[in-house]
Order: sequence, then C-alpha cells, then structure tokens
Amino acid sequence: MFPSPLTICFIYAIRGDSSGKLVENINPRLVESNKVIVKATSKPLCEVPPLLFGSMPNDGGHLLLDRTEHEEILKKEPNVYKYLKKVIGASEFLNGKERWCLWLNDISEQELQSMPMVKLRVENVKTARQSSKRDATRKLASSPHLFGFISHPESSTYILVPSVSSSKRTYVPLGLFDQEVVSTNLNYIIPGGTLYEFGVLSSLLHNDWMRLVAGRLKSDYRYSASVVYNPFPWPTVSEAQQKQIEQLAEAVLLTREDFPGLTLAQLYDPSKMPASLLEAHQALDMAVDRLYRDKPFKDATDRLSFLLARYELVVKSAEQNTKQKS
Repeated sequence: MFPSPLTICFIYAIRGDSSGKLVENINPRLVESNKVIVKATSKPLCEVPPLLFGSMPNDGGHLLLDRTEHEEILKKEPNVYKYLKKVIGASEFLNGKERWCLWLNDISEQELQSMPMVKLRVENVKTARQSSKRDATRKLASSPHLFGFISHPESSTYILVPSVSSSKRTYVPLGLFDQEVVSTNLNYIIPGGTLYEFGVLSSLLHNDWMRLVAGRLKSDYRYSASVVYNPFPWPTVSEAQQKQIEQLAEAVLLTREDFPGLTLAQLYDPSKMPASLLEAHQALDMAVDRLYRDKPFKDATDRLSFLLARYELVVKSAEQNTKQKS
C-alpha cells in the first residue's frame, strides 16, 4: 500500500504580516483551527442580555416626523411634547440625521381627541394598515396609535447595533441610549446593555469575530443575533476586569463627544478617524484581549483561532449542561 499523501497547509494573516504560516488545520472559515463550524443559535450561548430587533413602526410613515413636521406639530399642539421621542434608524445613527416619532403608548382617548393633528396621523396609520395585503398588518389596525412591533425599553439604557455597516470600517460604531430615544428595526438593540457589554462588542476582537461569521449585503457586513451575537464566546471576568472595561468603554464615548461636528460615519472612516479616538479604541482592544489570555494576540488570524477554540469549548459545555438538566 502507498502511504497517504501529506497535506501541507499555509495560512496568511488577514491583516499585518503577509508571510505564510505552516499550520496543521485550516477550517472552512480559512482560519487555523480544527474543523469548527459556527452554527446559528436562537439564544446567546453565554449569560448576556439578548439582542433584539429595534421597534418597527409599520405605520405608513404617519408616526414619524422630520424636523419641519416636528416643529409644526409642537407649535400647533404643544401638549404633544410628552409624546415625542427621537427615533433613529441605521442612517440616522451613522449619519447624524434627526427624526422624531409619536410615542403614544400611554395616551388617553381624551388626550388624543384634544390634538386633531395627532389624531389625523393615527387615523392615517389605521387606514394604511387596513389596506395591507398581510393579515398580521391588518390586525395591527386595531391599535393604530402604537408601533407595529415594540421592543423599546421604557426604564433602562440599551446598546444600539446597526444591522448593516460598511466593510471599510475597522470598528462597527455602536451606541448607548436611554429610553428617550427609540431605535427602529433597522438596528438591533440590547435592552439593559451596560458599558461592559458595549466595551466588549466595540473591541477589535469582537469586530474580527463579526467579520468572520457575519453575512453580507453586497460588500457590507450584516450583523445578526443568531449568527454573530448569540454564538460569540464571551470571556469569564472578575469584577475588577469588568470595571476596567466599563471605564475604557466610557472613554471611547467621551472621546467621540470631542468631535461634535463629525458624524459616526465620518469618525469611523479609517482614513479620517481622529487619533485620540483610535487610541481610545486601541486601549479598549488591549484590555478586552487580556480578558481571554495574558499573551498578546499576534494578529486577527491568531485572535480568531483562539476564539474558535473557545467557541468549541462553550458549545460542549452548553451541551453537557443540557444533558444534565434533562
């Protein structure tokens, strides 16, 4: 019998050193590791808050207002101010556009009748939904003052994650908002998300993971719960480590505020990113890397090989826990 042919594998860095490296295995994602396949999952593998779609208006545009409409309705019906919130889709978030919505969850019939302009918009929502070809949308006509789908937290902060982001960016810019700002379904949100989760998700390590597993819309990255967020292997951290990440994440947010004239799209353009913001992110990157191991990662390829091995361990641990409970 002839001996089996020897397979020689070389892998090249995603960024940095272009010289090849001899490895034993290359997985289907073209990363050095065993044949690990990251599978979509409906829930996070680790103990973290869930990632949800933002709230969907499904309103025919009648619950949303641009600046002119916002000023007009406030001028003619000033009592509406307590029912107005800023609303952001992916474009508003990344490009600094302003838009508002009528958030009428707690409005009484008496209040609605006292504001004819608001009432007309609600009636138009009802008409738009009734004319839909979808049964689910027609059913929403029974509550035309409400968004079609609501995930907005009324009493906590949330992390905003754009569903689509340019592949040119090193970091997908995230946001941290309170209940006064409503995110649409063009973003994902993490209700109850803290500076710690914001910090880990903003890191180069998580962005490298996202680039590995995310889908694509043309050349842009498509973030998702089932493929990117839920399978992500989070680190086990001490209270002191968590506090450090929170401080560094806050430093990123504060550094952004030093550039009020620039949009997030401009701030996170690699060719225009201010040096101070890049430094804030790099400090966060180093701290997040150290949550996983003390030895620095050489590059993205090294980081991903480690993450895939950790993912495999997390999956096995979750399977064992399921078996024990059953």
